[in-house]
Amino acid sequence: MNTKNTVFYRGKKSISVDFSAEEISSDGSLVLLEKLEREHKLIRYFSTWIPDRRNPILVTYTIEKLLNQRVFMLMQGHEDANDVHHLKHDPLYKDILERNLASQPTISRFENSLDERSILALCYAWIDRYVSSLKGRKSITIDIDGTDDPTHVK
Repeated sequence: MNTKNTVFYRGKKSISVDFSAEEISSDGSLVLLEKLEREHKLIRYFSTWIPDRRNPILVTYTIEKLLNQRVFMLMQGHEDANDVHHLKHDPLYKDILERNLASQPTISRFENSLDERSILALCYAWIDRYVSSLKGRKSITIDIDGTDDPTHVK
């Protein structure tokens, strides 16, 4: 029985899937997440709205790289930044993020660097991105009623 396959996903660069290898990753869907990001560039878009107040001389990871790592971790169920400790040797994470992972303190500083203004800017960017995706429609109805009661009766 063949236990090895090759998945082509980034031009000529391939990933071998081998279930008897020494280095393994249980987060295979990272390949799909990375492909979605390459096609839609959502993380790249939102990273431009996060101000970088760090000293440029001391920066190792760009805001986009930090956001990529954090979003991918969250989407894989790693909600705690401490999980970086367990993922830092994961070959798939290292390949997808194109380098070593940022440490837990770096991720925590990044998360805590967002102030109210940054969060509101991200909210408005999200709205702008969504509304711009609705082009070509004759009308848009936005229902902001939070209850389950019918508000419109015909």
